[in-house]
Amino acid sequence: MDIGLETLRNPEHFEEIFHRVQTASGARTQVELAARLGIRQSSVSDAKKNRRVPASWVLSLALDGWNPRWLVAGEPPRSLTGADEADAEGVAESTTGYGGVSMITVHSQDGEMGAEGRWTAPELGRVGVPANLARQDVLAVRMQDSGMAPTVRRGALVGVDLARRGVQEGDVYAVAIPGMGMVLRRVFLDLSEDALILKGEDAAAPGDRLPLAQKSDRLIGRVAWVVQEL
Repeated sequence: MDIGLETLRNPEHFEEIFHRVQTASGARTQVELAARLGIRQSSVSDAKKNRRVPASWVLSLALDGWNPRWLVAGEPPRSLTGADEADAEGVAESTTGYGGVSMITVHSQDGEMGAEGRWTAPELGRVGVPANLARQDVLAVRMQDSGMAPTVRRGALVGVDLARRGVQEGDVYAVAIPGMGMVLRRVFLDLSEDALILKGEDAAAPGDRLPLAQKSDRLIGRVAWVVQEL
């Protein structure tokens, strides 16, 4: 089977694709599937009613290491991690770099600044991303903070460039906040008070102030890329 949007839109393939999506997500119900994909339960109901699996579902699962060709067309291997079971002929298939995908480690937003001023955080697992996103000094983080919604939604996969800590006003940075871990905020300079202003996407909110003297201890890096469901 050739894969593409036409395959996802073909109602004849819906049941088999939906079954593989459920298998990959580990969901037994529509509610569980919606929670796993970070969408409304009504979106799952609409997909079943229209007999179309949204491409965003496939992308979300591919970012967790599932092979999009398996999800859509059933082509082995199921996993992009290289740790999947053997294929139909009993030969385990290596998938390193498969289809321009690189495996990266994803970290929690809960972490701390190390002694050398570099952010460290627990690992959550590995996912496959487009190879151009897997860059040196870019830390992949699964964000649960919603302070930058809707620009960056809860559950988004965010790449933080740890080497870019110089402030470009209005850009989005990862900032260490005591008790909250890593959060994302737009950063502005207030030279009159020697401070940084940290703002979420609510333009009416005043924003928090961070003394410039604390910049090296609190500014983690600039957000380089964001992957999330629209």
